[in-house]
Amino acid sequence: MAIQGVFFMPHPPLAVPAIGGGNERKIQKTLDGYKAIAKTIKSLQPDRIILVTPHGNAFKEALVMLFEEHVSGDFAMFGYPELKVDKVIDLTMTQTLYKAFEACKLPAMLLDQSKATEYGIEVFLDHGALVPIHYIDRDYSDYKIVHITTSYASAKVHYKIGEVIAEVLEKSEDTTVIIASGDLSHALTEDGPYTYNPYGKVFDNLVREAIKGQDPSALLTLDESSIEAAAQCGLRSFCLGFGAMAHRHYKSKVFSYEGPFGVGYLIGELVPIE
Repeated sequence: MAIQGVFFMPHPPLAVPAIGGGNERKIQKTLDGYKAIAKTIKSLQPDRIILVTPHGNAFKEALVMLFEEHVSGDFAMFGYPELKVDKVIDLTMTQTLYKAFEACKLPAMLLDQSKATEYGIEVFLDHGALVPIHYIDRDYSDYKIVHITTSYASAKVHYKIGEVIAEVLEKSEDTTVIIASGDLSHALTEDGPYTYNPYGKVFDNLVREAIKGQDPSALLTLDESSIEAAAQCGLRSFCLGFGAMAHRHYKSKVFSYEGPFGVGYLIGELVPIE
């Protein structure tokens, strides 16, 4: 069955109330957006969720796909190791996608525990996956996941990856939604986490207009200096999401956008029109 929807979600750990300690209320529009997406996913009841994140184990050109049946993650790096999540990987679909990427000469890696040990890394759920999961699971948790970490390949390559994912899912009997996890510019203000850059707001507007206008071409043609100036982490995830809907008629919506901490947080969706 085809994709039921692509959902753009940011991943600030402070959005989790136990971590935010009240500061999460400063991004109330984002919290409301999370809840709206979770409600939609509950209504769709997908068999699987493909989580696309920039914060897992990243390689220069190869996507990384977790390949252990059970995976877990926590917020220890943010001071909350007791906040844990465990999920089941859809191994069959993960391997099917891997083979499809190989056939299209799109570099990818299946990361199981053996290979992780070889590289001195871990098989884990990163916060780019954990924050969206936190809100989705409040309403609906009966799904398996495919966990994909974006590479450092271009936005156009990730768009192509999205197209390949869509082709594979068309042949599946199970239902799927895609979560494109990513924050926008980290350089929106002088007191943000990165040095202020006026291009940050330009980039964030490009993303918003791409969703509203259903046209990611401006994102796909950004040069490296602009991408670096934006100080973002979501571009490749978002372009993959657009690629997954490239050959479908869909409606789009930006639920919210805000950046009170100097980082742009956007909630949006691309939902097919049957």
